[in-house]
Amino acid sequence: MARRLKVVHIVGTISLGSSGPSKSVPALCQGLAAAGADVELHYLDFGARPTVPGVITHAYDQTTIPGLRHACWSTNMLRALYARARSDVLLHSHGLWHFPTIYPAWLQGLRGCKLVVSPRGTLAKWPLRRSRFKKAISLRIGQRYGLEHADLLHATSEAEAEDVRRFGLRGNIVVIPNAIEVPPLTRQGCDARSDVRTVLFLARIHPIKAVDRLLRAWAKVEPDFAKWQLVIAGPSELGYRSQMEKLARELRLGRVTFPGELLGDHKSAAYRNADVVVLPSHHENFGMVVAEALSHGKPVIASRGTPWACLVERAAGWWVDNDPESLEGALRQALGTPPAQLAAMGIRGYELAAERFSIAAVAQQMLREYENIVRRSQPT
Repeated sequence: MARRLKVVHIVGTISLGSSGPSKSVPALCQGLAAAGADVELHYLDFGARPTVPGVITHAYDQTTIPGLRHACWSTNMLRALYARARSDVLLHSHGLWHFPTIYPAWLQGLRGCKLVVSPRGTLAKWPLRRSRFKKAISLRIGQRYGLEHADLLHATSEAEAEDVRRFGLRGNIVVIPNAIEVPPLTRQGCDARSDVRTVLFLARIHPIKAVDRLLRAWAKVEPDFAKWQLVIAGPSELGYRSQMEKLARELRLGRVTFPGELLGDHKSAAYRNADVVVLPSHHENFGMVVAEALSHGKPVIASRGTPWACLVERAAGWWVDNDPESLEGALRQALGTPPAQLAAMGIRGYELAAERFSIAAVAQQMLREYENIVRRSQPT
């Protein structure tokens, strides 16, 4: 294109301890900047301000307004976005149900800018059942307008695209996966150790992740695989970690540990030291942990509540129901698989990650969609 594409990304937070968008949104911005776009990232300041190569970032404090403490209102963010929202600028909003994702809808109507909306799993049945009153208010004050008038709706999987359609939206939808950094593959883990071997859960410890079902499945498996341990790592939400630790004690599990949240090098080390990674969630629009595990060359057990049928298609893992019996069966297969075969599965998963989820590959897909939006808006 003759001029550099100007894209402003808006997300509630990219704090290091938050969920998937804190990683996938900066990765997408980084890839777009490397591909030649003019990219800014605007987010609320919750204590972490990561550097995103090639991207201008802006962090904003929340404005204290009675009754809006959890709605993430920020007057300064709204002012800054208003100043940038022009007809030649594309706004890309990530997530729903708080003011940073309602501002772009207002600005599209007021300023005539282009708008892309990534719901990031918020339109699935499970999250829609929570905080219904808050969501109804959000829809009324602008969220529905943004969803219905967006130039493009971005889903990270076919399953999420189905959620978008089920919500009643009929606009243009594109399916582009989340971007992850794919590190060089190392031969550490299942083909390099024979003492203690590890099944790793690494995600938020939250009811939606079905850790309770994983523990009940592990209780059936643990007595038969003496060299294996289960590590459940991640930040606790809603006091759920203490509940799961209590359940582990009730089940008399001897080889389950809860190391807490792992970030940075500690997180990478956990992936490298794992032999199998498991994500038994009730629902995921994408499931970053699966992509990250594959990028570290690890086979994965994922539930059918996640969009990872390709694990079976590429012989890189197991895709099963998340009831304890199905999880037990998958765990028995994984733990009974010879190390060399697990290593081969990990290599196939790594190839899948490099092919579909690398920052460069995902950014190129999104950039083409942006350019299509601009092209359609130009007079013929």
